[in-house]
Amino acid sequence: GGAQLANRWISGRAVQSSTGEARPLTALVSSVVAPTLRGENLRYFDLSTLSFVSYDLATGATQQLATFSDPISAMRWSPDGERARVQLASYASWRVVAFDGTTPTTLHPRIHTPAWDQSSAKLLYQFIETPPAVASLTVSQTDGTEYQRLFSLASRYESLWWSTAGTFAVGLNTLTTPAQYELISLSSQLVEPLAEGQGSLRWSPNGERALIDREPGFV
Repeated sequence: GGAQLANRWISGRAVQSSTGEARPLTALVSSVVAPTLRGENLRYFDLSTLSFVSYDLATGATQQLATFSDPISAMRWSPDGERARVQLASYASWRVVAFDGTTPTTLHPRIHTPAWDQSSAKLLYQFIETPPAVASLTVSQTDGTEYQRLFSLASRYESLWWSTAGTFAVGLNTLTTPAQYELISLSSQLVEPLAEGQGSLRWSPNGERALIDREPGFV
């Protein structure tokens, strides 16, 4: 599950926040994916070194935060930028990487499409029960412990996004024709269609709206 990695670095320039001066970052363009700003630092995954890197916007200095021996097929940053959940191309289970020097946590292989909560302290995901192959919507700590199964899902989703308010989730159902986003209420367990298409999604800060990036555009 999760969106496949793609080179989303559009511009070779970033704004240096302390002076407002634009610094050219052309040296980074070819290998950077999933850049995110963290204060005065730009964090990203470098395809050439298979590493998470922190780039100091003021000095241009770089620091490797975590390195892998195999390519990553999917990843998503935590809201606070201090962790990422990744899936290696050679290994099906998700891993949670914290950039504090600790060993990455490998999640249970039946955990699918983990999504961060706003505090970056918990994950919401589909846990595939066997038998039968039914997906249960589940909440746990970021290492998979202290889990709580909320309810069973009628569909299995390719991607899952937990709202910033924590009360809803959106799942991408690719088993329907056409594929569609479905809004899931965590309290009432009600599931209803939200929009057709497939792509990525971002919640508003208050969790009341969602911006969906799909073909042919935003909804």
